[in-house]
Amino acid sequence: MYFADLFNSNNLMQHFGGYLKKQNNIKSDEFLFHATILIMSIYKIHALNALCLKQMETTKKQLTVKDDKIIVWSPTMVELLTLIPPSLSSLVVMQFPSSKAY
Repeated sequence: MYFADLFNSNNLMQHFGGYLKKQNNIKSDEFLFHATILIMSIYKIHALNALCLKQMETTKKQLTVKDDKIIVWSPTMVELLTLIPPSLSSLVVMQFPSSKAY
C-alpha cells in the first residue's frame, strides 16, 4: 500500500515512470511500499526532532549547571533513534529490488 497524495504533495516520484521503463525486473508495488515507509519515517523523524528540541529548550532554562557538555537521554530521543535504521533498510531494499515474479 502507498499514498499517491503523499508523494505528489512533496513533488516526489516525478520520474518514477521513466525509472520503471528502464528496470525490467522491478515490481512497482514493492518499490512504492518501501518509499511510503521511508517518507512516513522522515515525517515522524522531523516531528520527534522538533519535540526533542522543544523539550531540551525547556530543560535548558531550568539548569543550574553551566557546563559545556551535558548528556541527556529521553524516551523521545530513543524513539527518534530507533526510526533511523529501518529507514536506511528501506533505502537499501529500494536500491536492490527483488527480481522474483510473484
